[in-house]
Amino acid sequence: MFRVLIGIIVVSMLIAASSGSFATLVFPFVLVGGLVFGIPLFLIFRDLGWLSWWHAALAGILCAVALMVLVLPSPPSRRLLDLLYAVTMGGFGGVVLWIIAIFRNPMYPEQRSFPKSIIMILPITALLFGYKIELQPESFHGCVVGYVAAENPTSWEYAYAEVEAGDGNILQIPLTKGSSNPEIIGGCASYSRTKNASLTGFNYIVHSTRSNGECSPPCLSQADA
Repeated sequence: MFRVLIGIIVVSMLIAASSGSFATLVFPFVLVGGLVFGIPLFLIFRDLGWLSWWHAALAGILCAVALMVLVLPSPPSRRLLDLLYAVTMGGFGGVVLWIIAIFRNPMYPEQRSFPKSIIMILPITALLFGYKIELQPESFHGCVVGYVAAENPTSWEYAYAEVEAGDGNILQIPLTKGSSNPEIIGGCASYSRTKNASLTGFNYIVHSTRSNGECSPPCLSQADA
């Protein structure tokens, strides 16, 4: 079990490092998720005799998806991206855990030879990671020129901001309950654009509408200040 705990810590550090500047925030969530979901799954898989590398990859994916759904839910516009991230990092983390905790562990003598089939995870991981990169959000700024309440508001989409983009087009972008001062018309909106699943269009979401001076030319509220 000691090697399993070490493996969970190492995997949590690797996954957190992949999130860049958010690593210190992501690490405790991933670590707790690995302990809460990973250890019970390991014990169940061990009792069933499921100790091959692909069993470990499956367990990692299950842990990552459970963590995403139960602890870190995503807005609709990011669910596919976060699901791909969970599958990719969960499978990768499961294989790393297998190498640390099970491979050549005296307690599991049948797992002493390194399986050549493990190489198959590399192109799958590369494909999923490449697709995830295509779905990475891009950040923009634009002036809020209108505000429309949603007919059926939810926590992820309770209103819409009409934002004038840099090319002059007016975008109607969903607002979440975490958006700041969404009612301020003339404020500078910080919003992101993410490609949809088919990579043929975009989804948008507003993160903030503070008058933060990021818009150029300035919005009305900034010009009047």
